[in-house]
This record gives sequence, C-alpha cells and structure tokens, in this order.
Amino acid sequence: MFLNGMLHVLRTGCPWRDMHERYGKWNSIYVRFRRWAEQGVWDARQELPAPNPRAMLADRSYDSDSFRQDLLIHGILPVIPSRKGRSVPQKTDWRHYRDRNRIERMFSHLKQMRRIATRYDKTALSFMSFLNIAAARLWIRSFVNVT
Repeated sequence: MFLNGMLHVLRTGCPWRDMHERYGKWNSIYVRFRRWAEQGVWDARQELPAPNPRAMLADRSYDSDSFRQDLLIHGILPVIPSRKGRSVPQKTDWRHYRDRNRIERMFSHLKQMRRIATRYDKTALSFMSFLNIAAARLWIRSFVNVT
C-alpha cells in the first residue's frame, strides 16, 4: 500500500497532501518515504559495480576537439557525429551511434513520470530517491511479458 502511494505521487507529480486517500494517510506514506530515503533503501542499485565506459554516445552539440581529446585520454571512444560546419569532419561509427536511441527512449520513459520531469522535490535526496524508484520500475517492466 505504501509503495503504491509512492508510485502514484511519482507518476502524477501531485503534492503529498493531495494524494488519493485510497493509499492511506498521506503523512504516513511521506514519512515512510523520507525514512527509507534517509536509510538508503532506494540507493541499492547504485552499489552495483559499474564497468568503465568504453564509448561516449553523444549528439552533435558535443562535437569539439578538446572534448574528443579528453575522452580519448581516458580511454573512451567518442561516438559523436561532426557538426555540419566543421572544416575537417571526424569519422563516426554509425552502427554504434544507433544505440543512442535506446538512451533517448529511457529518458523519455523517465520524463513520463511527472515528479521526475518537473522536479517538484525540494531536496536532492527526495529527487534522487524518486529517480531510483522510477529507474527500478522501468527495469522491472523490462522483464514482464518478454518472450
């Protein structure tokens, strides 16, 4: 019941006080959300070891020689199309660049949750906690009805 109330607030972006009463008392759900956020319940996915990035997929706005050089120094392959007005166009791995679409769709799915898109939260802890809940919800949905 508590988690459903939190998901409702995440999806609709409503203030805690305006949450529908079928989820219970708004204050109880808010207090539990804050307590779990302070205890780091929503940060569990961040403890997973993240591999070092091998490539940086970005759009044309990131096309600069200094940015490309910094990526290469750190061992990261820049997959960035050249700007149209560039005097010496850089080669782009277009097959690799197509994966950028998946990243854009993920941000689109996150922004469908109004609490994330509008950043109503007053504290960074609340915003990051809602962001973690939204990411976990999207991750779990990726396993449902997969054949």
